[in-house]
Amino acid sequence: MIELENLSVLYKNNTIVKDVNLTVKKGEKVGIVGESGSGKSITALSIVKLLPESFEIQGTVKVNDKNIYLLSEKELNKEIRWKTVSVIFQDPSSSLNPLLKVGDQIAEAITYHRETTGNMKKTVISLLKKAAIPDAEIKYESYPHQLSGGLKQRVIIAMAIACNPDFIIADEPTTALDKKTEKEIISLLNSLVNEKNTGLLFISHDFDVISKTTDRVYVMYAGYVMESGKTGDVLKNPYHPYTKGLIACIPKVEGKGKRKLPVLPGNVPDIKSRPSGCPFHPRCKRAKEICKKEIPEIEKINGREVRCFFPVINS
Repeated sequence: MIELENLSVLYKNNTIVKDVNLTVKKGEKVGIVGESGSGKSITALSIVKLLPESFEIQGTVKVNDKNIYLLSEKELNKEIRWKTVSVIFQDPSSSLNPLLKVGDQIAEAITYHRETTGNMKKTVISLLKKAAIPDAEIKYESYPHQLSGGLKQRVIIAMAIACNPDFIIADEPTTALDKKTEKEIISLLNSLVNEKNTGLLFISHDFDVISKTTDRVYVMYAGYVMESGKTGDVLKNPYHPYTKGLIACIPKVEGKGKRKLPVLPGNVPDIKSRPSGCPFHPRCKRAKEICKKEIPEIEKINGREVRCFFPVINS
């Protein structure tokens, strides 16, 4: 199990992520959703200790009961990264070495992280086929620049499943892709994690994507988890005003006539200029005086967790 307990991440004395508690069990599909600057990717990268040394970590990060921040880099590379937890990054182009053929890059990952037997080329081609890459034998010999964005992301997915990890972290893997390719990548990921009973942590700013990939979701804003619960419940009846605003911004095609697309006014505050009290209060229509002064604690409501003084219940 991946377990974050009171995780806080600081950079130059500025708090980026604050008191995050999160779990992902093997076989679970869990999402983190929020606007850019909410702390989603920072939270995810802290799980595999991939943040620069200038970042200060407080709290506990455990993977299968091992405290990640008590392990050496050698132990992390041999026991955790790729072998137990693999990562699919947002930009596949920057994740691949432009000077190496894609087949060699996957083979290198396999050789480093697991014992190998048999024909390596055959193993890699099999992985490329699992990632639904057409003409896998030809693509094995290709360089990254010869592939489309969608195919590069499939190569990264092939690399992510190469060592049969217990968990996959997918950090906005469809952001740079067109809608058709996005749909294909989502379908592929769902199929692969279901087949191997792999735990999935899916990061996105898009609630529509989260609804298609996860069973539980954590909604983040300005470094805090604002709401968490079953994805279907949160989508159908959001309790936090921020969650409600995010969901309202999902484009809808049903209905007749023109419909003005709702927007959530304002922006996520910069880490150096976050307001006092609840960080969402400057954008919140339900905010009252207490919201400007105090940060609400997490409250359990109907099996969900909500950080709000005035949650949206039955409205």
